[in-house]
Amino acid sequence: MTRARGTAIAATLLGCSVFAGCGPSSKEANAPRTDPSATATPPAPGGSASHVRRADAEVAAALELVSRVRKLDVKAKVPGFLLNREQLHLEVERTLKDEAPDALIAGNTELLYAFDIVSADFDLRSALTQMYGAQLAGFYDPDEDRMVLASDLSKDEQALTLYHELVHALQDQHYDLAGELDWKPEESDRQTALQALAEGDATLAMLDVARAAAGLGPGDFPPELLQMDALLMQASPKLDEVPGFLVRAMVSPYADGLRFVSEIRKRGGWGAVNEVWRQRPSSTEQILHPEKYLSREPVRPVPPLSIPSGFGAPSFRDVMGEQGLKLLFEEWGPASAAANAATGWGGDRIAIAESSAGTTVFWHLEFDDEDAARRAQVSMARGALRDELGKSSPKLRPTVDGATAEKAVGGGRFCKARPARGPFAIVRHGTHLGVTLGPYRRGRIADASADKCPDALAWADTLARQSGRPDKSTKSQ
Repeated sequence: MTRARGTAIAATLLGCSVFAGCGPSSKEANAPRTDPSATATPPAPGGSASHVRRADAEVAAALELVSRVRKLDVKAKVPGFLLNREQLHLEVERTLKDEAPDALIAGNTELLYAFDIVSADFDLRSALTQMYGAQLAGFYDPDEDRMVLASDLSKDEQALTLYHELVHALQDQHYDLAGELDWKPEESDRQTALQALAEGDATLAMLDVARAAAGLGPGDFPPELLQMDALLMQASPKLDEVPGFLVRAMVSPYADGLRFVSEIRKRGGWGAVNEVWRQRPSSTEQILHPEKYLSREPVRPVPPLSIPSGFGAPSFRDVMGEQGLKLLFEEWGPASAAANAATGWGGDRIAIAESSAGTTVFWHLEFDDEDAARRAQVSMARGALRDELGKSSPKLRPTVDGATAEKAVGGGRFCKARPARGPFAIVRHGTHLGVTLGPYRRGRIADASADKCPDALAWADTLARQSGRPDKSTKSQ
């Protein structure tokens, strides 16, 4: 559901992971940058140096071209390594182990289950490994300042991978992202915005470099090229068994980031993009709506969540953001309706807590105006009202039409009892939504005679009545 950073272990054009960001790790936060060519050979990824081929010349040639087209100077050479698929798979597993902490995996697994996206036995870490493995062509490793490529790529595939990933190398050299994409509670939306900036920059620059390599001059790209979502979603048949939500989450920073960076570049070339790196987006709302970035529209200060007595301290806390909200709504209705319902997001906080009754998700959202809050509540009701996973195939579950959902939430209060996942309660007060899912015990069917909706509605009502600042013009980060 929410994302945090991984290394730039990404297939060009196809994404890191559902959590990924593509910046340097915290390991180099306090380390001085050195030119790898002036030191001993960096550690070889995926095995000993004797089993790894070098690709220094190919990387150097591509880096010079990327630097010239992207208009960022090379500050250090980047050594290159060629790995076979087995070695790459080991790198995927190592990366996920190092950079997707257990708390993040557990929290997101719980959210995916509570929102009825996956079954009780779903293994998120395994799904991420599958997505990485299916998509991987190469990556820039910021921990060791090196470029790693799959050894079985065609010449064209290798070139495109280098063009994309070496932009990340230049971003790393110029903008010092060390530690900024290591996941922290309630930081995912800001970090995902930064990831989208990085991937949009790298993707647009890759397209420019490809044109230059083909002898073509610079130019704008047709709008249809910027609508990458459908193309990327269909790119790998190996992802058929991965939940669609996860695939969309993997793709969205690339597609949304490309549209954002393209809009910024239209206004002032690569210099304007470099300025965005110096004044970075603070939310995915700003990525999805460049005009909100340009006006520096801030996030509403949603207060800390009010967790009812009887619950322990939250085991997981985060911010979903507009992009996360949009991805969730796409699970329950058409993409155009989902985007419309997510627009107007102002801020949110989400948490998971335990009580003697089981697990409960608490979520407080604030929107720009009451109409936006109503649209979001209707979209959530579509998710609550559909058949629960297990009664039918995930791909065959019918969606609930908007009119039915709108009627269900007409009074501003709504709750649906779900046998396996507990009540799904949504309460609206003005621009605020309070949402609770649960309590439930994963994999266990609840006693049908026990109506837990009254408690769930009371908790949701308390959340919705919390307030930050009433006037958006005075809100702050």
